[in-house]
Amino acid sequence: MDLSDREKSIWIELIVSITVSIYYFSHVIGIDGFMDITNIAFGKVIINSILFSIVAAILLAAIFRHKNN
Repeated sequence: MDLSDREKSIWIELIVSITVSIYYFSHVIGIDGFMDITNIAFGKVIINSILFSIVAAILLAAIFRHKNN
């Protein structure tokens, strides 16, 4: 199936969003105790989610573009 660049971009963002959501919720649910915005464990999960999202989007975009060539 031949996908346009826009369709590839949408698929990449969908895959990244789903995987980051799974990571985020599985780790946030696992944090014990009272949860507030200043909790260090919560901050680590947020930072890791952002970094994972950026890296995954770059890798998936490279893979989709490499398959295109």
